[in-house]
Order: sequence, then structure tokens, then C-alpha cells
Amino acid sequence: MKNITSKFTKISFCPYKTDYLYKTIAYFSKNNPVYTGLIYFLISYVPLYIIGYLTGQLHGKNGLLPMYDVNSIADNINIGFLAPAGAGLLCYLYNTIENTYNSVLKEGILKEKDHDQYVRYLNKLDRIYNNFYIYFFSIILSISINWYNYFAKKDSWLGINGGITGAYGRMFIFFNFTIIFLFIYKCIITIWSIQKTLSFDIIIRPLHPDRSGGLKPLGQLALATNYFIVLILIFLTLLMIFDPLAREQKIYLTMIFLFYVFSPFSMFLSLSKAHKRMREQKYKVLSNLSISFDYYYDLLVKNSKNGVYVAQDAENVSQISDLYEIADRMPIWPFDAKTTARFFTTIAIPFTAFVLNLVGGPEGIKGLLLSIIK
Repeated sequence: MKNITSKFTKISFCPYKTDYLYKTIAYFSKNNPVYTGLIYFLISYVPLYIIGYLTGQLHGKNGLLPMYDVNSIADNINIGFLAPAGAGLLCYLYNTIENTYNSVLKEGILKEKDHDQYVRYLNKLDRIYNNFYIYFFSIILSISINWYNYFAKKDSWLGINGGITGAYGRMFIFFNFTIIFLFIYKCIITIWSIQKTLSFDIIIRPLHPDRSGGLKPLGQLALATNYFIVLILIFLTLLMIFDPLAREQKIYLTMIFLFYVFSPFSMFLSLSKAHKRMREQKYKVLSNLSISFDYYYDLLVKNSKNGVYVAQDAENVSQISDLYEIADRMPIWPFDAKTTARFFTTIAIPFTAFVLNLVGGPEGIKGLLLSIIK
């Protein structure tokens, strides 16, 4: 969101000022999610295999298995697919954050009398999103985890025995973990910011064609946040299935449980105020339409002569009836049925794998996946 103005205040809101890696990639991708993911793939996964080929690590070196071995499937999926997909989803999230707050000001969601107060709030939100100490803490935490794994995973080409290949791959895993920690923080801030936005005197339009009471941008923002959460869940689930070291560290299992609780919680909690007000507005509109229908129907009967209805009175009754059906189908959450289905479908994918892993054991599901691949 660039240079939002109100009567008294001007800001330039940007939720990624301290996300320097993303800013570097976004400079070349022009904030396009597809290009962002593609660029991250080209600078991380492709050079990794080129270095592996040049150093001999690709086909196995220092007693390690080849990089393309089926036992390295999790590493290849995480670095070659999930990380670029995460970069693209992060770009989509940042774009959605900016577009949502722009919509609040420019698409009639917020009353004009509150614009200046809301812009001042966005100034504050900009500082919170870009807290440098959170960025610094994320780097330190990521360094700690990757430093331990680099020396602990002696049988992996992403460890110390992987040579230059392992160092290069570990560098991007460090970036991935830093992004995850930053995202968790920004996800919490986004949930809070949606709630804060809904605390303003927002305008709800029950008959709005977006079938979300005119609040679809806020629903899309909550969904964009959860797309990234689901990607993290897939990443952690793969680690639990394929990585013995991850299974030994209870922190990964704890994180999975927390994210499974956090995902639907964040989705619906962030929009709970919208849900309450949309429900109130819907019942109010339905009540008014019911009264209007009774009025025009009585008028229709009253003005009829010899069993013949007046055409205009019949048209009025028909129009009120049609409006009632539209209002009755309006959701009481700022997203439609398709959005709800997408949310539960995406969360079900890693959840199913996680449950199978718990029931059948890591070797069982790992063996099943490897047999499919072979």
C-alpha cells in the first residue's frame, strides 16, 4: 500500500520492510508470487545440484548416499518444492495484507469519518510488523537450530560431511527457518490487526455481491495467512516421517500440535467480530424484508379486483421475495462456501499424513510413500 492519505495524515505502509531476503527477491520478481517462487527455486535448489555435481556429492561422497536417493526425498521436497512454494505464498500474503488495508479505506468498508484514525493506526501497525528485534531474534534462533543440525546430521549431504554442497544447502535452510519464525510473528500480528480493524465502525452490506457482506478482503487475508501455516505443517510432517533426528526432538511434534490448533483458531478468531456483526445484520435485513413482504402482499390483496392482481403490486412482492432469498443465503462469516471448503481441504492434507504417521508408525508410511515413488 503506497502513500495512503487522509485529511491529516500520510503513510507508506509496507509489512516487509525488515524482511531483507524477501525484499531482494521481490525487487526482481516485482512482487509476483509465481515469479518469487520461481526465483527462489533457481537460486536455491538448482545451484545446489550443480554444486553437488561439480564436487561429486551428487552421486555420493564421503560415505554418504546420493543426493537423489529415495532416503533424501524429504530434503528434496522441502528445498525443491516447499521452500519455493513458501516464498510464493509469502509474497501472496504480503500482497494480500497491503490490498486488504487499502480496501478498508477505499472500498467503503470503513466510514469516512474514521479514515484519519485508521491511517494513524496503520502507522503504528507498520512499526509493529517491521520490529527489527523480532527479525534479529529469528536470525539467532535459525542459526542455533541449523548450527546444531549441520554438525549432528553426519549421514546427510546437508550436514558437515556434505562439504560445499551441504554448506550451500544449509544456508538456504537457514533462510527458510528465519522466514518461518518471522511469519509466525507476522501471522499473530495479522490476526490482531484484523480484530483491531473490525473494532472500527465498519460497514456491513448483507446483500453485497461478494457474498461476504462486503468484507471479503478481510476473509481473504485470514485465508492467505492459513495457506502459509498449512505449508509449514506439511514441512514439519515430512520431517517427522523421514527424519529420525526430527522424531527424536520433541519440539517438532510440539510445533505440529500447536500449528494444528493454531490454524483454525487463527482463521475464525481473527474474524469473530465480523461474524457477530454479520449475523446481527443478516437477521436485521431478513426481519425488515419479512415486514416489507407482508406489507406489499397485503397491498397486493387489497388492490386486487375480481381476483385479478395489480401487476406492479405483484412485481413488488416478487422483488422482495427474491431479495429475501439472496439475504437468506448470505454467509455470516466474511468468506463463502468455496473458501471454507478450500480451507478445510488444505488443512486435511497434512493432517491425514500426520495421523497415518501416528497410527502406522513412521516406517510404515515412509515405506508406503517410497513404494509409490519406486
